[in-house]
Amino acid sequence: MLRGLVRRQRRGSARWVAAAATLVLTAAVGSTVASPAHAETLPITDDFENGGWTTGTIPGKTDAFIGSLGPSHSGTEHANLDAHPHTPAMARVFRSITLNNGAPLPPRTCRAGVWIRTSTGHVQVLLTVHSGGPTGRIISSTGRDVDNSGWAQMTFEPIPWPADSRTITVEIAAYRGIAAADDFTFSC
Repeated sequence: MLRGLVRRQRRGSARWVAAAATLVLTAAVGSTVASPAHAETLPITDDFENGGWTTGTIPGKTDAFIGSLGPSHSGTEHANLDAHPHTPAMARVFRSITLNNGAPLPPRTCRAGVWIRTSTGHVQVLLTVHSGGPTGRIISSTGRDVDNSGWAQMTFEPIPWPADSRTITVEIAAYRGIAAADDFTFSC
């Protein structure tokens, strides 16, 4: 009889421990989901090695991927953007930047830089910044014609940071050619 009581008490303790563990895990998952994704501190340097970039293509006309087709500027991976010979189709990559401070940023002027290498001798590169996500209001859009065959650094400025958002989305696109992008920087 005493043995049966001890077993029941052990089973009861085991159930209590399992229930407590489930509650702790549920709370941890809930707080993880609620926290902002990719909260960052400026300045930002991104070498395309750690994910975070999303590709955007027009099926059958353009191609974009993160990988190692040809030499990278640094590391082993970079963005490959193929929008050749179709026009006005574009190949693009984009990522969001969410600042880790809790208050909205006051209006500031920022700048972005990226290293570009062409494969076709000529390509149009466009850097677009959206307030919020990739379909948000466009706050800056600057294009450059690139004619180099090696890696060349391109700087885009001024880029205003929106006073009503802690998140922006940066998009790098290629038109009328093939380009590689690597070593993205963003600072205010």
